[in-house]
Amino acid sequence: MSSLARVSELLKTCGLANVSNAILESVRPCILLDTSSTQMDAMAIGQSRIGGIPDLPADFEWPSYKNEPLSFIAQVNLSELGPYEAAKELPDSGNLAFFYDSQQYVWGFDPNDALGFRVIHFKGDDLERRDFPNGLPEQSRFKPLELKFAQDLSLAPWDSCSINRLNLSDRQSDDYVELLEKFEATERGSIQSFLLGHPDQIQGNMQLECALVTNGINCGASPGYSDPRAETFKKEADSWRLLLQVFSEDGAGMMWGDLGCLYFWIREDDLKAGNFDRVWTILQCG
Repeated sequence: MSSLARVSELLKTCGLANVSNAILESVRPCILLDTSSTQMDAMAIGQSRIGGIPDLPADFEWPSYKNEPLSFIAQVNLSELGPYEAAKELPDSGNLAFFYDSQQYVWGFDPNDALGFRVIHFKGDDLERRDFPNGLPEQSRFKPLELKFAQDLSLAPWDSCSINRLNLSDRQSDDYVELLEKFEATERGSIQSFLLGHPDQIQGNMQLECALVTNGINCGASPGYSDPRAETFKKEADSWRLLLQVFSEDGAGMMWGDLGCLYFWIREDDLKAGNFDRVWTILQCG
């Protein structure tokens, strides 16, 4: 896996040595999710996984959106993350369960998307395996993938808040894009789902999108970004942190748009407080 020393080498190779310290300060640890196919009966209750059926409290009501059950995306057993630096930002116990719109109509740019996804922190260990509810489409019932975790580093997207505030020149911005391409090609490998860190961004600045849409501005078209209220809310963009990125995992039968990703975002204050009630989710694809 990559190291700060290796990132520093890449910065020099890409002609960014004179701003390397500032860029290195923006690097964040993440936890890679290395997936492999499995069977549900091979998995312990509460064990981390992508897809499959979830382990939930007996009295938990499966969440829905527009009268249809949400798809179960993943569960993360927080006690399994103890060895990893990035995990210090998460609670040290319980399970996080991730749900998303079964029809994939929710892309996260509309304030009305707010009920089309859910992240729930189950703090106890009184979980039981729950079958898919009636009404959940067959294509939205994903196959289980076992997870192995690995520590890694993540670089900020070229138009993220972390990089924008460096005021790079046009040439330096081009060099930074080259750095991102080299990092992805030589360091990350094939694993594209992970917890925390910076996202592998496919389209625009998701931190800004989260800040605007959660304040009632529709970002589905450019007028949203020029809304008179936008300038005020832009100040909140840097407070949004990536919680989970889930790639189009073929082994689970997941396809987000055209080989895209689901991104679950959380405000930094909520992350510190262990409050997952206000998570926002965005789908991006090529």
